[in-house]
Amino acid sequence: MNFLTRKSTAYKQAFNGPAGEFLLASLLDFAGFYKQSFSSDPYQTAFNEGKRAVALHLIQILALTEEDLRNLVRGYREEQYQSSNTGI
Repeated sequence: MNFLTRKSTAYKQAFNGPAGEFLLASLLDFAGFYKQSFSSDPYQTAFNEGKRAVALHLIQILALTEEDLRNLVRGYREEQYQSSNTGI
């Protein structure tokens, strides 16, 4: 198995299943993937783009489609919304 195949397989195993998908959605949210990265401060914009680059790397390695991302964020945000409404 070559390096890139091994790397891709490891990422897919790590983010597989409900816990892995939740973790991936959490990382994409933290990295600001779904937010605008621009700021009036150019250093903040660069910082935001650096975080976003990590999210793009994960998406590329995992070969996620737009539909995959929509489903991932939908489930994460629904759980986040329910949690904030129940006080948990």
